Amino acid sequence: MPISLNKLSAKELAALRSQLEQRQAELQKQTLDVLREKVFAMIEKEGLTVDEVLGTKTRARAAGRRSKAAVPKKYRNPKSPHQEWSGRGRQPAWFAEAIASGTKEQSLLIK
Repeated sequence: MPISLNKLSAKELAALRSQLEQRQAELQKQTLDVLREKVFAMIEKEGLTVDEVLGTKTRARAAGRRSKAAVPKKYRNPKSPHQEWSGRGRQPAWFAEAIASGTKEQSLLIK
């Protein structure tokens, strides 16, 4: 059943567009679900796992990736000793203020 777009108001066109986008998203999801099931069935049929096929666990080990260890703190705020900074990433405000006021970076080092 053809729709005459010329006879629709702006509000009706907007509603139609919304319905079209919803339907398109539904169809895309259905297609992806079907493909995903087919891929999983193929992998299972071959007696493999998804990790083996994609190499997700093996690739991480081969690249030498490890969990991130905590970086030791390098600088301490003399006015508030609980504030420390490793020297990596964005400078904390207290560090930038101390440097701007003439404090030497060396004097902020943790000894």
